Amino acid sequence: MPGLTFFTSEAKKLTANLAKFTQLTNILVAYNLLKNIKIQVKKWWPTGLTALVVLYATLWPDPMAADQVMLFPGADKLIHAIMMGGLSSAILFDIRRSGQSLSKKVCKRVGIGMVIFSLADEIGQSAMELGRTFEVLDFLADSGGVILGILLGRPVINCIFRKS
Repeated sequence: MPGLTFFTSEAKKLTANLAKFTQLTNILVAYNLLKNIKIQVKKWWPTGLTALVVLYATLWPDPMAADQVMLFPGADKLIHAIMMGGLSSAILFDIRRSGQSLSKKVCKRVGIGMVIFSLADEIGQSAMELGRTFEVLDFLADSGGVILGILLGRPVINCIFRKS
């Protein structure tokens, strides 16, 4: 059956070409993904860096060696507020840097997202069982920091971008 042999050999060639095409497509998809990640890192590096610092400080078992650092009572609540306010401001900064305006709607969305992040962070502290616990006062300090970060950050960021 010479005709069947021809079709079989052509099918094998087609399969080999299809496999090469699939490999090339996968390489192109991976390249585009890496390219997009690089673009996003350039756009959002202040937020990413701030988020890493916040996550380290809140999820690491003892990030500041608390037994060696003498602070005033309630200092940890102030630190929580500063961290979450700083992260909220970093997000607003990157949004403004990307060309978007910091409308009330955008600020409200960032605020809601950050409060959810703060809650998840507190829950994560308990879930990881590394000596950290969920504290309602920490969550309230986080939320207060988010509000202050947005209320103070928005006008400052707008002022920075008006001058440039």
